[in-house]
Amino acid sequence: MKIKYLFSGIDVEKGFSDEIIPFLQSDIKGGKIVFIPTVFNDNDKNQQFSDLYLRIFSNIGISFNNAIVINSKMNKKRAKEEVETADVIFLLGGNTEEQIKSIKEYDLIPSLQKRDGVTIGISAGSINMSDNVILVRYDKETLFYKGIGLVDINIDPHFSFEDKEYIQNNLFPASYGKKLICLTDESIIRIFETNEIMYFSNCYEINDGNIRLINNNTDQSSKINEKISSCEAAYISCFSECYENDQIMRYRDSQLKDMYNHNFTYIKKILSIDALQQIIKYEISLNQQENKDFFKITIDEMPDEKCFEGYDGKMEIEHNGKYVYMPMKSPDWNTLNGYEIRKIADSSMVEDLVSLDLIHDSGSYGEEFCYRRARRRGRVYLSEIPLESYICYYNGVPVGNCDLFLYDNTAKIEDFAVLPEYQRHGIGTTILKFMIDTALSKGAEMIYLTADEDDTPKEMYKKLGFEKSGDLYALFLKL
Repeated sequence: MKIKYLFSGIDVEKGFSDEIIPFLQSDIKGGKIVFIPTVFNDNDKNQQFSDLYLRIFSNIGISFNNAIVINSKMNKKRAKEEVETADVIFLLGGNTEEQIKSIKEYDLIPSLQKRDGVTIGISAGSINMSDNVILVRYDKETLFYKGIGLVDINIDPHFSFEDKEYIQNNLFPASYGKKLICLTDESIIRIFETNEIMYFSNCYEINDGNIRLINNNTDQSSKINEKISSCEAAYISCFSECYENDQIMRYRDSQLKDMYNHNFTYIKKILSIDALQQIIKYEISLNQQENKDFFKITIDEMPDEKCFEGYDGKMEIEHNGKYVYMPMKSPDWNTLNGYEIRKIADSSMVEDLVSLDLIHDSGSYGEEFCYRRARRRGRVYLSEIPLESYICYYNGVPVGNCDLFLYDNTAKIEDFAVLPEYQRHGIGTTILKFMIDTALSKGAEMIYLTADEDDTPKEMYKKLGFEKSGDLYALFLKL
């Protein structure tokens, strides 16, 4: 059994992250650990780091009977024997080129490749675990060389979106015809045997000058949706007060009590049919007591049809998809000239929003409601609440609008609309590109929006690089 761990770094104070500890405890059963440093003759420093990592292992209940540090005083035969009989190999960080040079000089690659057990790489060690290494360097040309051959992916550790110059000038050029997996300092990859890959925390793939958030396993998808749920809750809280227990989050907007999207109940977890039926009955009763003429619940999974029994087919179901912008770089879409996109910053721009809202929705909801809704939202945009709204102007005339909300490095794009007579001319793409660029400039590490699964815009989002990460269902009933 071969298991590989690729770390960008390990926090020397906090140790291993909570999400990776159960896997390490399951995969490592003690025995012998062999540390392979980057510079074999720096014995004092190598011993210092090996002792540090042994303490970090010990803190999560993993101890070893024997710990060996490969060093320049060992002959090649003994070094190979230590590697081949190790239960755990730990490739330390440091000088990447010196490490692979020493490993090749001691002819350790065949021994590393044929052994079973756990192999851990950190920073330089993770880079050198690759079959064909791509070593991207800040101030020098990228190096390509034959690595140890334990994994078929290429790692770039210590990745940060803030380092725009390094991404543009170093990572993107190195990625043409190749793929790089970029790890933030919290990121970890676990590979079981040859094909079962798990990504922990945010990992990014760069290929042909494009960057995207990796989401190819259930665990990572769950974490993405958790971030989206947290951002959704924070976004709604810009308008509504929240009551929360272990099953629900109930939102109420005291200033706009008849707006469906500000007054609803979110089901936080999967419940039994009976439990969900009880919640539906209670929430309907509560809404009636509050003199509301509607009821709305949102939930991440489609409920069983039995939950709708007794409502004479009047329960409406809306199906929305959560779409994440995977490239995570400035879009290279064709956009229009002659349009100006400005953040709402004064009351006159709020009135422009009112005029847009009236054109969009007065036919469906009435003028009076549209006035109240736009001005309610306008008060939030002009407040200290970190929700921004932007209006697109053409020749001074407002033609579209969009909201941007950033929470914990997650950006939500919302209320995206273009006037009917200006649609299908590239204005929507122009606005969307502006919103993505703005989110990236503010440090967003994930950008998402929700789209009606029964409507056509979701197809446009897919073509522009958005990928579906989950669902959101709404149960609606007029009372």
